[in-house]
Amino acid sequence: MAALKLSAETYLDKVHGAWLGKSIGVTLGASTRGQLTSSFRDYYVPVPGQPVASIALDIPLVWLQTFETLGVRPSPEEMAIAWLEHLDYAQEELGYATLNLQRGLPPPASGAYSNWFRDSALGMARCDFWALLAPGAPQIAANYAYQDSTIDHAEEGEWAAMFLSAVMSAAFFISDTFTLLTIGLAMIPRTSRTARAVKAALAAGQRGAAWFEAREGVLIECGSKNFSDVAVNIGFFTMGMLYGLNDFGDSICAAVNCGYDSEAVGAAIGALMGIRYGKSQIPEHWAKPIGDLLIPGVGLRSDGLPLTLKEVAERTVALGRRVIAERGIDLEITEPVAESASPVASFVQEITPEPTPTVAETTMQDIAPSELEDAERMRLRQSFETLSPPKTERVEPPPAEETEEATIENVQEAMASALAPELETPSPVESAPDPMPEATPEVTPEPAPDILSAIAWADNTMVKPLLVTNPNAQIHVVNGYQVTLNCDTPAIAYNQLKVVGISIRNSNSERFVGRIALLAPSKWQAKAPSGIGQRQTIPADNGSFYGEFSALVQEGIGRIEIANSIFVQITPEGGEPFSAEFLLLGAACWWTVGSFANFDGEGFDRTYLPEDRPGLQESYVSRTMQQATWEKRIFTNAVLDVEPLFKGSSGVCYGQTILRCPESMSARLSAHTNSGVKVWLNGSAVLRRHHREAFRPNIGSGNWTVDVDLKAGENVVMVKWVRGVEPLQFSLTVTDRAGRGIPEVSNTSW
Repeated sequence: MAALKLSAETYLDKVHGAWLGKSIGVTLGASTRGQLTSSFRDYYVPVPGQPVASIALDIPLVWLQTFETLGVRPSPEEMAIAWLEHLDYAQEELGYATLNLQRGLPPPASGAYSNWFRDSALGMARCDFWALLAPGAPQIAANYAYQDSTIDHAEEGEWAAMFLSAVMSAAFFISDTFTLLTIGLAMIPRTSRTARAVKAALAAGQRGAAWFEAREGVLIECGSKNFSDVAVNIGFFTMGMLYGLNDFGDSICAAVNCGYDSEAVGAAIGALMGIRYGKSQIPEHWAKPIGDLLIPGVGLRSDGLPLTLKEVAERTVALGRRVIAERGIDLEITEPVAESASPVASFVQEITPEPTPTVAETTMQDIAPSELEDAERMRLRQSFETLSPPKTERVEPPPAEETEEATIENVQEAMASALAPELETPSPVESAPDPMPEATPEVTPEPAPDILSAIAWADNTMVKPLLVTNPNAQIHVVNGYQVTLNCDTPAIAYNQLKVVGISIRNSNSERFVGRIALLAPSKWQAKAPSGIGQRQTIPADNGSFYGEFSALVQEGIGRIEIANSIFVQITPEGGEPFSAEFLLLGAACWWTVGSFANFDGEGFDRTYLPEDRPGLQESYVSRTMQQATWEKRIFTNAVLDVEPLFKGSSGVCYGQTILRCPESMSARLSAHTNSGVKVWLNGSAVLRRHHREAFRPNIGSGNWTVDVDLKAGENVVMVKWVRGVEPLQFSLTVTDRAGRGIPEVSNTSW
């Protein structure tokens, strides 16, 4: 017998509610996305005529179709292929991840490498889909969320998605806010910024702090100038759970009104409240402006997608049934009992979500709309409007050091004390007269099982290995061997020794005896770790091998391309060799010179000698009256670390690089910075802008872009960097006119 039961009707209602609630939250939050100040809305402004389109809705639609086609266990490579085939978006983390995928870099490295938005909030905005497929299975939902979010995120961006998917998976059966947060925190590192933001919001709510004070507490703990920073937005999501007092509209508004990435926050809190309420209980005044329409975004490229919320909910439930069956989730979806069933059947009890407590018993527990009296609803709304929660008895959170290692025993003890009123459900026999004739023996039903002890809600043994996976790892499985390449960054540069860790896990029933070697491109120098000879042994049944290999490319001898394949070759004794292919991307090659004076900000308009004599053999006089010459520099990230050039003070520096194009093309240069920049292409000035603003290096969009024509072969780019008081940040990217990255254009050599 399954530990959990959920009626088919309830499952569909909650899934439909999640899609509707998410659409409501996205529509409410989209208009204020990027706003760093708070707002005070309690309804749509203005009231929409239809829901807004959102990437947060588009990506789950792609996964729905992918899983329907490939099954419930697609590989990371298959998900990456589906991403490239069906999603045509270039903004923020999507642009960097897509460019990495196009160059051949697989997840999780595709989300981590050279991605300034790796810790942004899109992963949290779409992770609810995995909870809908795995109700009552927080670990499986978190595992799916990790596999999804690694495509375009790393670390915090992944952990936030894992946290939320676990919370929403448990929300199908558990209503207490503290319990849900405890389950979610068990799935992520306890010292992560995401966990700290959740705890900051929870601490504020438990001490009765005003809403403004709670928001400030989250910003103090995890503040960022990046409005899409996921930790800050997770804190605001948590505020919605606490300060909305489980009222549908108040919860969404309490979260969205915090600002920052209000669209992602609205998507997450709306989906959670939709699961809690179900579609049938979502207030009509919130649902009616949205209707049943599902509007795809402009970058969604796929046929056969659902166009209504009803259809997508039904297809999600059908896929969820497959996940429940094939992933071994301890849950039974029960079908409606026929009306002709015997009287005994009426006593069969189903484990459904916990009964909604009365208002008098409620602290942070769910409040169903049908049970709220008008006076009580007004009290709740007045409480939100005064920005201070009522003084209610609250449960203390677990110590921070115990969160990650939480066991089901200590978590259940805390949960049971928080939910004691809910678990005192009267027996059906005691609450209603016996419907059977006197001659019929009385049937005593078994007591309803305790949901909190039905499964190990806070067990995290499945997800723990994911938390320590190198974000730049590349993983391949070949002939029963899992081969993993680990490195600090998957980029290689001339004259710099590149060290990569190679681990091999043997899942076969026979031990491996043979040779392990690293194969590199022609004229590269590949070296095995000392002590490794011609014969290696890897035990059977998950035995492992680890070694640190190195590669060196000398300038003028070897050549570094945009994408460079290296191979780990495994040769069994007496058998044929086989190999796993990995990728190293070429680092960016620049020449730099400086720094020159920038007194009172006049350096931007002042013309220095490098602008008149840009030859790489030229020499100049720097601000310290020393000779300054062009020097070679390597940058392994799209955001160039140019701050060492300025030595911590204001000034002006110059850089040159060569963009190599396979053919002439129309393109767009993006030279994002937080201060001032001038750009020349092939000797002609194409961009000048001086404005102090938050650094946000979107690929191919924003105020720091210019459309240009690149010629086939070499295109010389010179940049003038102007640093003020704050450290300078800068990135240079090349895209097509629509803002999509061009994987064939590179600057990997001088």
